[in-house]
Formats: sequence, C-alpha cells, structure tokens
Amino acid sequence: MSWADRARLLAPALLALIGFAAAGRLADGLVVGLGASIALFGAGLPAARRAATLVTAGLLLLLAIATGYQVADVFLTLILWNLIVAVLATVVDAALPLGAPGPWSLVLMVDVGSLLGMDHLGLRTTLLHVGLGCLIGVLTGLVDSLYVGRRATGAFPPTSRPVGLRPRAWVASWKFVEVYIAVLLASTFTHATADRHPFWPVLLVVLVLSGGGGRARLVQRAVRCLVGALVGVVVFAPLSRLTLPTGVLVALVCVLGLLALRFVADREVPGAFLVTLLALTVTLPLLPTASPMTLGLEHAADALVAVGLSLVMIVLVRPLSRITMKHLK
Repeated sequence: MSWADRARLLAPALLALIGFAAAGRLADGLVVGLGASIALFGAGLPAARRAATLVTAGLLLLLAIATGYQVADVFLTLILWNLIVAVLATVVDAALPLGAPGPWSLVLMVDVGSLLGMDHLGLRTTLLHVGLGCLIGVLTGLVDSLYVGRRATGAFPPTSRPVGLRPRAWVASWKFVEVYIAVLLASTFTHATADRHPFWPVLLVVLVLSGGGGRARLVQRAVRCLVGALVGVVVFAPLSRLTLPTGVLVALVCVLGLLALRFVADREVPGAFLVTLLALTVTLPLLPTASPMTLGLEHAADALVAVGLSLVMIVLVRPLSRITMKHLK
C-alpha cells in the first residue's frame, strides 16, 4: 500500500480531528481519529472481505482500549490482556488477513487505553468516541474498496505468501514470541517506573521488531529508530515552549501523521523522528497538566529501554528461531 493510498484512507480521520478541534474539543477529535485509523486495515481486499476485516479490527480496537482503560493500574491483568489481544489479533491476521499496519498495532491500543484513562473522558464517552471513529473508518474502507477498487497497489499480491504452511507457521510463532516477550518486558519497565505513558516503549519495541530481515538488519533498524526518537525529543523541546493556536496544532498533527506514514515503513531515522514528534504533540492535549520537558525526558528514557530490549530479543531469541527452522527442513 503506497503512501498516497494511506493518506487517502486517513483523510476522513483528519477531517474528523479538524471538525472536533474547530468545536473546541481537540482531545475528543484525537480519540475519534484514533478509531477512524482502522480504515488502513485490509487494503487491497475485495469489498466483502474488506468489510469483515474492518469490522473485526474495530471490535478488537474497542476491546483493547476498554481493557487498557480499566486495568491500567493492575499490572498482571494488563499484561494478560496484552497477551489475549496479541493472540486474537494474530489469529485474525492469519484468517482474514489484516495487512498493514499489522496485528501488533492493535496490541498497542491496550496501552493507549491506559493513557486515555488519565484524560477527562470517562470510559463510556471514550468508547463512544472510538466507536464513532471506527464507524468512520469502516465506511471509508468500504467506499475505498467499492469505488477505488484494485487500482491501489494492494497489500496482498498472490505471490507474497510463503509456500509451505508448516515453516510459515513456525516463523510466525517465533516472531510472535519475540515481539510479545519484548512487549512484556517493556510493560514491566513502565509499571516498575510508574511511567505515565506505557504505550511509548511498547510502540518502539513493535516498530523495531515487526520489521523484516536478519539479525544485522534488525540491529541496524534498532539503532536508527533510537537515533530518530532522540532527535525527535530534542526538536520537541523548543517546539513545546511555543503557545500554538488550536488550528496550528491540528495542522501540525495532520502534517506529522501524513509524513510519518510516508517514512515509518522503510526509513527508520525519519520515521522514528516523526512518530516521536507526533506522539509527544498528541499527548500534550490529552495530558494538559504534564510538563513538556518531563514528557520529552520520559520519552528519551523509554526509547533507550525499548531499543535495549529489542536488541536483547534480536540476540537471544532470533538465533533460536533459526535453530528450530533447521530441524523443520
């Protein structure tokens, strides 16, 4: 799926954000836009399968946010729900499939739900806003399938699936173990340090480990993501001192979101830089009492820990997957 396709699918989410911001409800607009982002799932599938993918992704998103909102302070329950959502999303991806942005993006929503629990919205209002966004996302995806059709690049060309179910299943299993252990360790860190933004280290872990390639490529990806994240924190420091009008802030979020879509998949440094700026900029209206400088320092610490955990997984778990694959051949 090209950047232009992703930008087109996210246009209604950005319009919803702009509309809510114009009504003086920027935080609500961010939550609605979060739900509308499910329009990215299932791109390139026929309309009927796209509909099933979008509805399923929406339900998983609502489940993840609701559970993250309610169990944020109960660590064992939080990591259990991380695992449940991870398994559900992985199974759904194998059956439908989900396509970009992938099943792990739904796991992130458990931690996003815990962040939303710190906002002024109650659980019911939060879910109503997310549900509205999901409805916008489903309608956007269906219109895209019906009227734009297969002119888009398509996320699922017939030759993209590996041949042989058993090796593929083992590869998927090891990838799942690798990413989930890293997510578990990242969540343990955020709980032990009383981190107010648990989704940040989880986001960076997923950003690093969900990429393809061998050990050397993933190590390179991890280092580049760290550099991009730290540069983003440095740039955010002077930016956060500016008192931006709501319209300018919304425009900044839209531009950062579209640029992040362009670079995050294959250009790690600018991708991580833009994702960092976007995450910090979005968090400010959601946590208006938080100090921007504290947010930046916490994000830098989270980035260091997340990349460190990713490197541990690459060094320790990745060789085990290759040993297992040798026995399967």
